[in-house]
Amino acid sequence: MRRVGVEQNEELAVLTRLLRDASGKTEPADMLATLGPWFRRMNRSDFFISVSKRNLPEGQYKITRVIRADDDPNFSQSSRINPWRDWTKIPAQAGGLIGEILESAEPQVLLDLALHDDRDPVLQVTIRDMRSLLAVPSYDNGRALNWALFFRRSPDGWPDFELPRIMQDTNILGLATKSLVDRKRADEANARLT
Repeated sequence: MRRVGVEQNEELAVLTRLLRDASGKTEPADMLATLGPWFRRMNRSDFFISVSKRNLPEGQYKITRVIRADDDPNFSQSSRINPWRDWTKIPAQAGGLIGEILESAEPQVLLDLALHDDRDPVLQVTIRDMRSLLAVPSYDNGRALNWALFFRRSPDGWPDFELPRIMQDTNILGLATKSLVDRKRADEANARLT
């Protein structure tokens, strides 16, 4: 038998350190701060939006994270808000391209996007230069409550072989986040009982 150490594969060694570090986090925002750079590197996009419709009336959603790959100085990044702590501060939205996407509970790939200010009341100028979109639902009890929207400037989108991995990564990250939220709620309930 020949044993090969993890340290011989730099990417695997980095991922091992990240996962080990993330496993000690107790706050979802801290876990995402740890794993986010890796997730973005593995799931490359020019623009990313996460959306949640958890506990909202039908047709409404909140944009919980916005990340633009290039550091556009004119871009105001709303991702500084911690959606778990500041949920009530995030405005509810309805309609537009995101509203159309959320009507389905399935992943979607949109190619040859041509977005204009008058077409989307929510996104407007933010994604005008994006030409393809991969919309990935994150399931919770079988329901698509959270979404990851990956935009690219290329009208060609994503190769088919990338789609299952992106779906898997998004949902694993969503499950890990939900686990932390549930654990925190259980700890708080136990503290009250004690």
